[in-house]
Amino acid sequence: MSSFPKFDPKELEITGQVEQMFGPPVDVFNTPITPRENTLRLYQGKTPLWAPFSTGDYTVLSCDVDPEMIARRPGGGIDGYGVEWEYVDEVGGAMVRPGAPKCPDIPLFLREVQAGRLHIFL
Repeated sequence: MSSFPKFDPKELEITGQVEQMFGPPVDVFNTPITPRENTLRLYQGKTPLWAPFSTGDYTVLSCDVDPEMIARRPGGGIDGYGVEWEYVDEVGGAMVRPGAPKCPDIPLFLREVQAGRLHIFL
């Protein structure tokens, strides 16, 4: 018998929000056990119901092997699709560099936009 409770759609209900150290508040879901109980399962050698994180119930994983993560940081850059990004302080994030669209004419989309440069990961 599995130690995991059967999924209940009520688990997707948002019961509140929690402030984070960085970024906006994150939603708290109606989980079958508390985040504390879930983390204790990990420390006790049991299988947690979801991957616990020290900063909250969930997090965004970003790493430098993904060109998009580098391109969207302050300083900007070009992502794996060749799109040029520029960090904008006023919005706290990156946008496609004004005047530098990857596809200036939408009928040419399939010709202009290629799948990511996957070879750079090999």
